[in-house]
Amino acid sequence: AWATWEYDEAREEFRLRASDYVDEEDAAALQVAAPVTTIRRGLGVTSQVLELPQPVQIHEIAVGGAEENPIGQRLIAAGHHALLAVPLLREDEVLGVLVVTRKTRGEFQPEVVQLLSPFATQSGLTVRMCSPSPAMPVPEPLPFFMQWSLGVEGGGVYCRQVARGN
Repeated sequence: AWATWEYDEAREEFRLRASDYVDEEDAAALQVAAPVTTIRRGLGVTSQVLELPQPVQIHEIAVGGAEENPIGQRLIAAGHHALLAVPLLREDEVLGVLVVTRKTRGEFQPEVVQLLSPFATQSGLTVRMCSPSPAMPVPEPLPFFMQWSLGVEGGGVYCRQVARGN
């Protein structure tokens, strides 16, 4: 399973932006009647990543104090054991956290951490562009060779033709 959490500095909380689960049973266990969509700063691995900012691994979720927060309880109930949290960075600023969990205990392979770190950094740019404001961000004028623009706003994908700028 994985989830992307965006940090809202004004509210001092992380907000769930996207998630996916390997099977339907996990989705049902992790999204029971009241899905968790925010995590307060200071609670859980997301805050550890915010303070460091570097990848954080939990080899056994049940031992790491996860039973104290609602998401940790649900992960344990769904049979997840290990967790890897990687910062979503933009110019050394933590915009959010990418969290990956699995049902086997132990440390994630160094190759996995090395793969997810640059991926998370690139994803940090996407989180910043997908602002919840109703106004659509306007990019700088595009070079002439680019005949269309593809982007993401509010969870949806859009494509528009651009004749040399906006």
